[in-house]
Amino acid sequence: MESVETTTQHPAEQRPLSESPQGALVNASASALLDSIGTEEGYNQMVAERGLQAVEAEISAVMTQISTSIATTPDSTSQLLRPLVQLVSLRHVPCITQKAIDAGILPMLVERLGDDHLPDHQQQAASALDNIASGNTNGPPTPSVGPEMQAVIDAGAVPPLVELVSSLDDGVCVAAMKTLVNLARPTLLGQERGDMLQLGVLARLQTTMRERTAFEVLKGGADLLYYLCFWNPDPPAFDKIGPFVPVLANIICTHTPDQEGCLLYGAMSALAAISDGRDDDEHRDAVVATGVCERLVELAAGEWVMCGMLENALTVLDNIAQGTDAHRDVLAECGVIPRLSQLLQPPATNEIMQPQMPASMSDMSEEDAGCERAIRLARAHDKACRVLTIMISEGTAGHVEAVVNSGAVPHLLDIMTADNMYADSGLTIDINFIVSGGLRHLKQAAAEAMALLANNASQQQVEGLVGYGCVQRLCGLLDSTDDPNVLVVLSNILDHGRDRQVAESLPNNPFSQLIREADVSMLVALQTHDDQDVAFEAMNILLDYFPGRVDTARYEAARAARQQGQQGEDDDSDGMADLDTDVDDDDSEGEGEGPVEGNGGADGRAEG
Repeated sequence: MESVETTTQHPAEQRPLSESPQGALVNASASALLDSIGTEEGYNQMVAERGLQAVEAEISAVMTQISTSIATTPDSTSQLLRPLVQLVSLRHVPCITQKAIDAGILPMLVERLGDDHLPDHQQQAASALDNIASGNTNGPPTPSVGPEMQAVIDAGAVPPLVELVSSLDDGVCVAAMKTLVNLARPTLLGQERGDMLQLGVLARLQTTMRERTAFEVLKGGADLLYYLCFWNPDPPAFDKIGPFVPVLANIICTHTPDQEGCLLYGAMSALAAISDGRDDDEHRDAVVATGVCERLVELAAGEWVMCGMLENALTVLDNIAQGTDAHRDVLAECGVIPRLSQLLQPPATNEIMQPQMPASMSDMSEEDAGCERAIRLARAHDKACRVLTIMISEGTAGHVEAVVNSGAVPHLLDIMTADNMYADSGLTIDINFIVSGGLRHLKQAAAEAMALLANNASQQQVEGLVGYGCVQRLCGLLDSTDDPNVLVVLSNILDHGRDRQVAESLPNNPFSQLIREADVSMLVALQTHDDQDVAFEAMNILLDYFPGRVDTARYEAARAARQQGQQGEDDDSDGMADLDTDVDDDDSEGEGEGPVEGNGGADGRAEG
């Protein structure tokens, strides 16, 4: 990572230093080494000509010269910090950071962080520590702490870096933030995150983000806040985090993704990290009060799928939807339901699915970019299904009606019934994503939304579901499904058909005829399915609506096992079926059915 270059908002007075002759000599040696190994090609050529041992010996010598010169001749510090930063940033030189550590440079760098009268020293020292902590990896951060990072921590770098978060010099502030981000990044480094929080990093960060306007400062602050909260098993209390919500909301509402996407993404990531898993209405009230929800709905668009803003927007909306009806009303007023319905359209026909590629992905091949887009779309669709599920299961009748009227049902059915709607749209999805269950999980999310919708919808709305061809399309999955919610959808629709049968004194359930036409034998075959939930759902439907086709002995055995496992729990409150199922003896012949009173035993089993 290169050193931070930024203009200072409040430059501290710097004491002029004369150049040291010794520093000039060491600087010349460092510059010559940089000229030789500054590129991967140059480094490889030098190793080929002189041998690896000789090259590593020269690197060690230069690092020792820098460390000794700064320790014995402080006036040389200004001359040597910048080439040091450049040297330890060379990721193609495997030994470079360890050579710096072995030369005793870390204590000197930590000491330079305290040079309050020399912000250039502080900035360069922080950048050098950042580069050393990164080690020699170009890939994504690992969950563990590398030896170089541990050495930086052990050298005592964290406390002075936390203090510099509130430095009046923007360059120093940004360099300190970037180094702390690096140190807070590993998911197993909970202790260091805790130390940063105990040292008051949030209070300093809050002041800095409120008072500064520089792009780099706000971006660095948002990134640091994200890593302090992300995957944190002991997240900061709301009174520590809450004041950041209006700051982040202001960034989100006032910056555009096409011009300042980097900052906008950082702010959205931080707000998502604060929101994710935080189950308190105090937090939701704070987010809603900023008025940011409408902007989040606007950014929950497929064109931003590649830069991560879509998924972050959905994470925050998901958290708000889990609140009260008042929170869900705000989302509904902001247009979240039609936006989610639009988002769920097949990628080939979706007008908002024209993704903006971030600069970091600009060199991707067309095939790799298509694969990455498909995976990110699948994850976004999964989150969209989840938000719809919450609006249906926890929301009011008005919210359910809005989902039905939004046109989401055909899109949910498309996700459930298509083998791979991304492939159908010309996108290649990574085989690892398929093997890991990504597509299966998405189909399950869509099925859960449909099961709850069929359970909570009115009679008229269920008629609409049937009109979309829901029964026929789901029957087409019966010979291959391993998701019990597919059967729950059918069961809930049949329940509504029974209500209509009773209300209108019809001779038969109008919806069961659709299953007969699709072939009841597929339901019969599911009674022996390996998944016990699938088998039990199939037997419940057969018992209630086609009693002549149910394997009664198998059903009674399965029912007894489930009763014993659940120890008498009644799950009707969350849409799960009541196991105490009664069958009218008069309906036991063939597949016919007479008028049935009550809801029987299959009134929906989707877990909300």
